[in-house]
Amino acid sequence: MVITAELGRVFEAGPVFRAEDSYTHRHLCEFVGLDAEMEIKEHYFEVMDVVDHLFVEMFDALNAKCKQELEAIDKQYPFTPLKYLRKTLRLTFEEGIKMLKDAGVEADPLGDLNTESERALGKLVLEKYDTDIFILHRYPLAARPFYTMPCADNGDYSCSFYLLKYMIYCVNRAESVLPITLEDAARSEIEIANALEAGVQIVRVNQDTRLDQRVINLRTLANNGIFSLKSRISNLFGQILLDLDFVQIHTPKILPRASEGGAAVFKLDYKGKPACLAQSPQFYNQMVITAELGRVFEAGPVFRAEDSYTHRHLCEFVGLDAEMEIKEHYFEVMDVVDHLFVEMFDALNAKCKQELEAIDKQYPFTPLKYLRKTLRLTFEEGIKMLKDAGVEADPLGDLNTESERALGKLVLEKYDTDFFILHRYPLAARPFYTMPCADNGDYSCSFDVFLTGKHC
Repeated sequence: MVITAELGRVFEAGPVFRAEDSYTHRHLCEFVGLDAEMEIKEHYFEVMDVVDHLFVEMFDALNAKCKQELEAIDKQYPFTPLKYLRKTLRLTFEEGIKMLKDAGVEADPLGDLNTESERALGKLVLEKYDTDIFILHRYPLAARPFYTMPCADNGDYSCSFYLLKYMIYCVNRAESVLPITLEDAARSEIEIANALEAGVQIVRVNQDTRLDQRVINLRTLANNGIFSLKSRISNLFGQILLDLDFVQIHTPKILPRASEGGAAVFKLDYKGKPACLAQSPQFYNQMVITAELGRVFEAGPVFRAEDSYTHRHLCEFVGLDAEMEIKEHYFEVMDVVDHLFVEMFDALNAKCKQELEAIDKQYPFTPLKYLRKTLRLTFEEGIKMLKDAGVEADPLGDLNTESERALGKLVLEKYDTDFFILHRYPLAARPFYTMPCADNGDYSCSFDVFLTGKHC
């Protein structure tokens, strides 16, 4: 769907769930899928070129930068080093069938390969070409999904990577008049209000129509910009933390019990046993920290069965989570958070000007204000600011939504920043595992990050 919105090339690394009944290493109920999709200009070889480049670059980088890790794994779980070519070998399905046939292995020339045939072909390719990785293409059309394009020179075989530009079938002809136009879908509420005030009738595209016509709605410049920003944020988050010696991990998302007592949970049946979707990777992150990895992070889905219909209560969202061991003081974590956000804000402003302008045109916003060194306030200082402004807040309790907004406004007025850190929260307002401050047991070694009057 996103490809049709003119983004052209997209990818995702995220969990995949399959209710598999086979207990083999090839049948997993949950795994991390590395998925990529791209439009084809002329020929499906374009996708094969990307796959070739991607895997060779990955193998080279792993061999160059992970020698110690590979040696440690090999010592406990011995393996044969992977063999691969600088230019990945490409075989047609017909060539693969011939190799199997010459070796006395039976395989249907117009069917799919079974597990035994795949293994046999892999062994033959390794013996003949000295490579463990290769691409097999032009699969029989009957063995591929219904949407796969047949080859132009032989309809028995398929262009196994989607459609060719010069040969497209019309599956379902579009209406001569589209249900919404891009011009209407891209119109801002301010434009609509100004037009109505001037007595001009223009089309307003409501939310239900946008969702019903999602493919068209995604093609607006603002939506394209939002997807680009999300991609940039996720990549910046990972790259900045990697540069700070963090390790990316992927934690389970199907659990036997709730991971957070204070958050609502989605329950499901898991092969006759009760299970639920993960509300947070926090405890898994902490578990890995104790395994001496020291610093870890994850960008992945979080599921919460929220009943509140606000922009702050989402049933599913992508969580950017990081966890690190502390050497001396929790300020070490605040230093990382400070560096991380300022670096991300700088990069977004420098590299995403067009996207931000497109979003601002349809959904006007005030540019974010932040300091080179992020402002840090203690909870007591925050309470004092609220009290001086006539806002009631419990000095040893948590802040409610209205208090957070009021404090954000006060901080912006006084310090000219939308982004700040509030720390030394009252111990009674934090989870049971939070450490009390050494100088005052009523307060804790904890903090929250605030952005435009809302904690992140």
